[in-house]
Amino acid sequence: MDLRTLTIDSIDSIIKSINQLDLNVYLIHLFFHNNDPNHLTLIEFHKLNNDQRFSKYEKYLLSNYITDFLMVIMPQISDNEIAQLIDHKIHSLTQIHPNFNEISFLSRSVNERDSTVAIMIMFNNLGFIKQWNICQSKLACFILTIKNNYRQPTYHNWTHAFTVGHMAYIILTIERTLIHQYLDEMEQLALFIGALCHDIDHRGFNNNYQTLIHSPLGAVYGYKGSILEHHHIDQTMRILNMKDCNILSQMTKIEYERFKLLLKHIILATDLYQHISIIPEFIQLSNVSYNPFNRRHHELLLSILVTSCDLNDQCKHWLNTLDSAKFIYYEFFHQGDLEKSWNTIPLLSSFDREKAFIPELQIHFIDSIVLPCFKILSKILPKFQSTLYTIHKNKQIWQILFEKFKQNQFINYTNDLLFNKYYNKLIEEYL
Repeated sequence: MDLRTLTIDSIDSIIKSINQLDLNVYLIHLFFHNNDPNHLTLIEFHKLNNDQRFSKYEKYLLSNYITDFLMVIMPQISDNEIAQLIDHKIHSLTQIHPNFNEISFLSRSVNERDSTVAIMIMFNNLGFIKQWNICQSKLACFILTIKNNYRQPTYHNWTHAFTVGHMAYIILTIERTLIHQYLDEMEQLALFIGALCHDIDHRGFNNNYQTLIHSPLGAVYGYKGSILEHHHIDQTMRILNMKDCNILSQMTKIEYERFKLLLKHIILATDLYQHISIIPEFIQLSNVSYNPFNRRHHELLLSILVTSCDLNDQCKHWLNTLDSAKFIYYEFFHQGDLEKSWNTIPLLSSFDREKAFIPELQIHFIDSIVLPCFKILSKILPKFQSTLYTIHKNKQIWQILFEKFKQNQFINYTNDLLFNKYYNKLIEEYL
């Protein structure tokens, strides 16, 4: 159901129909900006998990029903689009860029068309097509559907998904020998698909925001925690269960159930709050020998790998890092603007465009999240030691910008000038 095609009257009719069902779902209030369904800002309904009238199973059914009702289904992929992707003329990733297979490659530079072709090739290079007998047309449809189900916030979009998928590919290939000792084929497949789908249907607003506005996603997933991540998991599985996108159709039931558990674990690991909570376990893992027979070691490794993929912008050239900072902070500022318009204070200074000082925020982010993550990664996979050098170099540039600001060497500093590279002339010798 595409809410964008509905009128106010037709939505009211749907609501009445739902209310007439024997489901005890009474209230679905829809509020529109300027009475326009294209600007759906808030949908509220009873929080099912707090309603004692329903059994756990009934709540599960209702959650799925309401979530399906709220979904915006993308246009169906045409046979022509699938054929064009299958019949692409690119046979090697180095045709897209000579450095494609390197850690330092700036995957944000790949255009949308080439990104889908690259994923087709990566699936093949990783052996997944042969291992799981994946139909080419289903794979093409799956990739295009995943791409179309990413929205267009400034950061959490298809470009970000592709960069995370690219980093997963680099990990699975550059350290291929170690990876095959550490992870089985199913875990590798789940890591790659999880990387591509980990932010699918992200709306550009974080978990705290979903709770703050009592959003539909917050109502359905709030009791689980990691609201967005649970939605990304369900959205991915909906697509994988579509007949034309079911690239896992040759799996046995047992294999499929295991894949779902792996995918859930991997996508939930991209919630940084979860990541922070198990950092001591990561450190312990990096200080002992990896035990392939220890299930918890597998879980921790998959978690640190997907988080490293998610943070890949931080281990690339400064200009790429600056661009990615621009995209994420503009997304944060948009959320902060909305929160302030409701006379609330943004939960973090990084969401307040008037208070956020990007160099200081980035230094803290690198020290608290990025460096600990990549230090662990490089101990487990030694070929990724080079990422630490790049991260330290980027941190040094942020520190120089921070110090020059404190020394009043900036006249009328603004974040926009920073993101438009106005201050790069002050750090040219470090680039």
